[in-house]
Amino acid sequence: MLLGTTDKFLAAHRFYEKNGFRTVPPEDLPPEFPRMAVDTRFYAITLL
Repeated sequence: MLLGTTDKFLAAHRFYEKNGFRTVPPEDLPPEFPRMAVDTRFYAITLL
């Protein structure tokens, strides 16, 4: 699962990181990933 967020949502970043999400550089996102204009930070997690 991939998600995008803004640099301003620091509490959300802490939540994602505490729950096993890893940061993903924008250049590593798949081309079909739907990016919103405000998204500047991206996370990924593998779901079972």
